[in-house]
Amino acid sequence: MDQEKIKRIFLALLLALAGLYITYLVLIEPKRSEINRALQQIEELQGNLRKGRGMRQAVETFEKQLSERETLINEFFANQQKGSPLAWVPPQIESFFARQGLKAVVKADGEPKMLDATMPNLLAYGWSVDLVAVDFIKLGTAIAAFENSYPLAQINSLRITPSSQSPSLQTCNLKFTGIIRN
Repeated sequence: MDQEKIKRIFLALLLALAGLYITYLVLIEPKRSEINRALQQIEELQGNLRKGRGMRQAVETFEKQLSERETLINEFFANQQKGSPLAWVPPQIESFFARQGLKAVVKADGEPKMLDATMPNLLAYGWSVDLVAVDFIKLGTAIAAFENSYPLAQINSLRITPSSQSPSLQTCNLKFTGIIRN
């Protein structure tokens, strides 16, 4: 082989290598960087998917708790009657104390107040209960039963004074706040 053929083969080999390098730079390298970007995006999307699943589980847990709490709230208000509380609360409380063997007179005590701006349908009504000539033990038992029977009632004040009728009897004024749904 002569010198000229070796130069041509060498030049052809260099041109082939240069062609491969240019093909690599033009075609393969951009695709490789696209693949790397796509893999990064896939990893980001998988992270977002994991976060989304966690959020979905949190929402499902919240919805379950919400339905349980709504059920509980509905149970609290199950014995609430329709209409104005001024019409049905006094007879209900009076009959409760009558079942305990005590005569009660129930009156509204002030204006209803909104509990919270986020719960506009719940109002706090103030009530005053007068119990005249009651035995101290019966009174304590009746108040305990009242607190257990009306979980949305909060006793604000309790004033017990000796009765003028008998030294063994007392007069009681009980003021409480009851939460009522409109």
